[in-house]
Amino acid sequence: MAITKVATNAQVLVDSTALGGITDASLDLGVTIGKEMTDGNVNAYFVSVNAVKPRATFSTLKIAAALDLLAYPVTSIAGLTAGLAMYGRAFVAGATRGGAIAHKKYLMDTGIVFPTRLTVDHQGEAKIEYSVIPVSSDGTTAPVVPSESASLPTADADDERFTLGEVTLGNVAFTHIKSLEINFGITEKVESADSDIYDTFAAIQESNPIITLRGIDYDWFKTSGAVAITGLAGTQANTSIVLRKRAASGTFVAAATAEHILFNAAGLITIGQAHRSSNNQTAEIDLRMECIHDGTNAPLVIDTTHAYGV
Repeated sequence: MAITKVATNAQVLVDSTALGGITDASLDLGVTIGKEMTDGNVNAYFVSVNAVKPRATFSTLKIAAALDLLAYPVTSIAGLTAGLAMYGRAFVAGATRGGAIAHKKYLMDTGIVFPTRLTVDHQGEAKIEYSVIPVSSDGTTAPVVPSESASLPTADADDERFTLGEVTLGNVAFTHIKSLEINFGITEKVESADSDIYDTFAAIQESNPIITLRGIDYDWFKTSGAVAITGLAGTQANTSIVLRKRAASGTFVAAATAEHILFNAAGLITIGQAHRSSNNQTAEIDLRMECIHDGTNAPLVIDTTHAYGV
C-alpha cells in the first residue's frame, strides 16, 4: 500500500498570531487504560479508558516573539480568543510541502502554556522550550480537537536569532562562557474530579528558576571578587543576562538597538564543579543561580526590547 500521509512541524498559532522558528514539537495524548486481571485468568476480559491527560511541547528560535506572545510565567489558553493550535505540515510525494487544506491541526482552547527551559551555547542559537497543558472546559469536551484538511496559519517570518551576550551576576561580569541555561522551574497543578475522563483545572503551582553557566575561567571561583565558596548574592539591580540578537546576512544587531533580550534576576550564586577536565583538555567550571522573588519583582524580569552598552 502506498504511503500518502507524512507530516512534519509547522508554526504554532497563538490566538490569531503565528509563532515560527519551530524546531521541535510533540503532542502526547496521555491515555490511561484500565485493564485488570481477575479470577486467576490468563487473559483480561475487560478494558476501558480511565483518563486522558494530553501534554504538548514545542521549541522555537524566535525567543523574543515567543516571550512576547507567551510571557513568563504562564499564559491561560482560555484567555486566547481562538485558543492555541499546533500543526502537522504535510509532505507531498514527489514535491515538497502541501498547499492549502492539506495539513493537520490540533486545537486546544483551555489550559495553560509556559516556558520550561532556555539554552544557548557559545556561537550557537538560543532556543526556548514550552509546555502546553490542555484541559477540558467542562469535563466532557475533549481538550484537544484534531482537524483534517486544515490550512496553515499565515507564514511567520523566520527572522530572529539570538546568542550569548553580556552576563553580570551579583555585580561581577562573567566572561569565558561556553553555555547558558535558564530553567524556568515551573511545575503545574492539574486536577480532575467526579470521574471525569479529562482534567478540568490547570494552574501554576511553583516557579523556581535556576540559571546555570558553564565556562573556562577558573577565576569564577575566588575568595573575593567573584564567587566565594559560600556563594554570592545577586539582586535585580546588579544581575543581568543579555541575549544578543544576530543580524540577518550580517553579524549582530547594534548594541544600541532595542532588539536584544535582557533577563534580570535576584538570588544566590554558587559554584558547582570548580574544576572539571580530562587529560590535557581545557578545564571547565560551572555555577548556578537559585532565583527568588525579591519582595517586589518576580524571580525573572524579562525585557525583549533591550539596548545595551549605551
